[in-house]
Amino acid sequence: MLWQYVVNLSQQLWIYAFSFLLLSSFWRANHLQFFFIKEADSNLIWITVLWLMFIALVPFSTNFVSNYGSHSIPMFFFNLNMLIIGVFYILIWTYVSKKNYFYETVDKKQLKLINRINYILPIVALVAIGVTFVKPSWSPYSYFLIFILRMNIKRISRL
Repeated sequence: MLWQYVVNLSQQLWIYAFSFLLLSSFWRANHLQFFFIKEADSNLIWITVLWLMFIALVPFSTNFVSNYGSHSIPMFFFNLNMLIIGVFYILIWTYVSKKNYFYETVDKKQLKLINRINYILPIVALVAIGVTFVKPSWSPYSYFLIFILRMNIKRISRL
Protein backbone atom coordinates (compact mmCIF):
# COMPACT_ATOMS: atom_id res chain seq x y z
CA MET A 1 0.00 0.00 0.00
CA LEU A 2 2.75 2.48 0.95
CA TRP A 3 4.84 1.39 -2.05
CA GLN A 4 1.94 2.09 -4.43
CA TYR A 5 1.53 5.53 -2.88
CA VAL A 6 5.25 6.29 -3.43
CA VAL A 7 5.03 5.08 -7.04
CA ASN A 8 2.02 7.35 -7.60
CA LEU A 9 4.03 10.27 -6.20
CA SER A 10 6.94 9.68 -8.57
CA GLN A 11 5.60 12.05 -11.22
CA GLN A 12 5.12 14.80 -8.63
CA LEU A 13 8.66 14.19 -7.31
CA TRP A 14 10.03 14.39 -10.86
CA ILE A 15 8.24 17.71 -11.41
CA TYR A 16 9.52 18.97 -8.07
CA ALA A 17 13.09 18.07 -9.08
CA PHE A 18 12.63 19.66 -12.50
CA SER A 19 11.24 22.86 -10.95
CA PHE A 20 14.08 22.94 -8.47
CA LEU A 21 16.67 22.61 -11.25
CA LEU A 22 15.00 25.37 -13.26
CA LEU A 23 14.85 27.67 -10.24
CA SER A 24 18.47 26.86 -9.41
CA SER A 25 19.61 27.71 -12.93
CA PHE A 26 17.77 31.04 -12.82
CA TRP A 27 19.20 31.85 -9.39
CA ARG A 28 22.69 30.98 -10.64
CA ALA A 29 22.28 33.13 -13.75
CA ASN A 30 21.06 36.08 -11.71
CA HIS A 31 23.85 35.64 -9.18
CA LEU A 32 26.49 35.49 -11.92
CA GLN A 33 24.97 38.50 -13.66
CA PHE A 34 25.39 40.62 -10.55
CA PHE A 35 29.12 39.84 -10.43
CA PHE A 36 29.43 42.38 -13.25
CA ILE A 37 27.17 45.02 -11.73
CA LYS A 38 28.68 47.57 -9.37
CA GLU A 39 25.51 49.41 -8.38
CA ALA A 40 21.75 49.26 -8.53
CA ASP A 41 18.95 51.74 -8.31
CA SER A 42 15.25 51.46 -7.56
CA ASN A 43 14.32 50.78 -11.19
CA LEU A 44 16.77 47.88 -11.46
CA ILE A 45 15.44 46.43 -8.23
CA TRP A 46 11.85 46.65 -9.51
CA ILE A 47 12.74 45.03 -12.84
CA THR A 48 14.43 42.24 -10.88
CA VAL A 49 11.41 41.89 -8.57
CA LEU A 50 9.12 41.52 -11.59
CA TRP A 51 11.53 38.92 -13.00
CA LEU A 52 11.34 37.09 -9.66
CA MET A 53 7.53 37.15 -9.81
CA PHE A 54 7.69 35.02 -12.96
CA ILE A 55 10.44 32.86 -11.46
CA ALA A 56 8.10 32.14 -8.54
CA LEU A 57 5.48 31.00 -11.08
CA VAL A 58 7.75 28.15 -12.29
CA PRO A 59 6.57 25.52 -9.74
CA PHE A 60 2.96 26.23 -10.71
CA SER A 61 3.62 26.12 -14.45
CA THR A 62 5.65 22.89 -14.20
CA ASN A 63 2.94 21.28 -12.06
CA PHE A 64 0.30 22.39 -14.57
CA VAL A 65 2.30 20.66 -17.32
CA SER A 66 2.76 17.61 -15.12
CA ASN A 67 -0.96 17.20 -14.69
CA TYR A 68 -2.11 18.18 -18.20
CA GLY A 69 1.04 18.10 -20.38
CA SER A 70 -0.60 16.43 -23.35
CA HIS A 71 -2.79 19.53 -23.82
CA SER A 72 -1.62 22.69 -25.50
CA ILE A 73 -2.82 25.22 -22.88
CA PRO A 74 -0.55 24.04 -20.01
CA MET A 75 2.42 23.77 -22.38
CA PHE A 76 1.69 27.22 -23.76
CA PHE A 77 1.46 28.59 -20.21
CA PHE A 78 4.81 27.04 -19.25
CA ASN A 79 6.53 28.23 -22.43
CA LEU A 80 5.06 31.70 -22.03
CA ASN A 81 6.39 31.72 -18.47
CA MET A 82 9.88 30.86 -19.81
CA LEU A 83 9.58 33.55 -22.49
CA ILE A 84 8.67 36.23 -19.95
CA ILE A 85 11.52 35.16 -17.65
CA GLY A 86 13.93 35.45 -20.56
CA VAL A 87 12.59 38.84 -21.63
CA PHE A 88 12.88 40.25 -18.11
CA TYR A 89 16.42 38.90 -17.86
CA ILE A 90 17.27 40.81 -21.04
CA LEU A 91 15.57 43.91 -19.60
CA ILE A 92 17.77 43.71 -16.51
CA TRP A 93 20.92 43.46 -18.63
CA THR A 94 19.78 46.21 -21.02
CA TYR A 95 18.94 48.55 -18.15
CA VAL A 96 22.32 47.97 -16.52
CA SER A 97 24.05 48.52 -19.88
CA LYS A 98 22.24 51.79 -20.54
CA LYS A 99 23.02 53.06 -17.04
CA ASN A 100 26.62 51.82 -17.32
CA TYR A 101 26.40 50.11 -13.94
CA PHE A 102 29.15 47.62 -14.80
CA TYR A 103 32.47 47.51 -13.03
CA GLU A 104 35.11 49.35 -15.05
CA THR A 105 37.30 46.23 -15.10
CA VAL A 106 34.72 44.12 -16.94
CA ASP A 107 35.86 43.08 -20.41
CA LYS A 108 33.61 44.53 -23.13
CA LYS A 109 34.01 41.36 -25.20
CA GLN A 110 32.71 39.32 -22.28
CA LEU A 111 29.71 41.64 -21.87
CA LYS A 112 28.90 41.21 -25.56
CA LEU A 113 29.06 37.41 -25.20
CA ILE A 114 26.76 37.47 -22.16
CA ASN A 115 24.33 39.73 -24.00
CA ARG A 116 24.11 37.19 -26.84
CA ILE A 117 23.63 34.31 -24.40
CA ASN A 118 20.79 36.20 -22.70
CA TYR A 119 18.73 35.95 -25.90
CA ILE A 120 18.83 32.16 -25.99
CA LEU A 121 15.99 31.46 -23.53
CA PRO A 122 13.45 33.79 -25.16
CA ILE A 123 14.28 32.47 -28.63
CA VAL A 124 13.98 28.85 -27.52
CA ALA A 125 10.76 29.63 -25.63
CA LEU A 126 9.30 31.07 -28.84
CA VAL A 127 10.29 27.88 -30.69
CA ALA A 128 8.68 25.83 -27.89
CA ILE A 129 5.49 27.90 -28.15
CA GLY A 130 5.38 27.15 -31.87
CA VAL A 131 5.92 23.44 -31.27
CA THR A 132 3.14 23.51 -28.66
CA PHE A 133 0.57 24.18 -31.35
CA VAL A 134 1.86 21.31 -33.50
CA LYS A 135 2.52 18.64 -30.88
CA PRO A 136 2.32 19.79 -27.21
CA SER A 137 4.18 16.78 -25.81
CA TRP A 138 7.23 17.59 -27.99
CA SER A 139 7.43 21.17 -26.79
CA PRO A 140 9.73 20.54 -23.77
CA TYR A 141 12.36 19.01 -26.08
CA SER A 142 12.82 22.45 -27.63
CA TYR A 143 14.76 23.46 -24.53
CA PHE A 144 17.63 21.16 -25.51
CA LEU A 145 18.40 23.85 -28.07
CA ILE A 146 19.68 25.98 -25.19
CA PHE A 147 22.73 23.76 -24.77
CA ILE A 148 23.42 23.64 -28.51
CA LEU A 149 23.06 27.41 -28.94
CA ARG A 150 25.18 28.20 -25.87
CA MET A 151 28.01 25.99 -27.08
CA ASN A 152 27.91 27.54 -30.54
CA ILE A 153 27.81 31.12 -29.26
CA LYS A 154 30.79 30.47 -26.99
CA ARG A 155 32.68 28.68 -29.79
CA ILE A 156 32.03 31.50 -32.26
CA SER A 157 33.07 34.15 -29.73
CA ARG A 158 36.48 32.47 -29.34
CA LEU A 159 37.22 32.81 -33.05
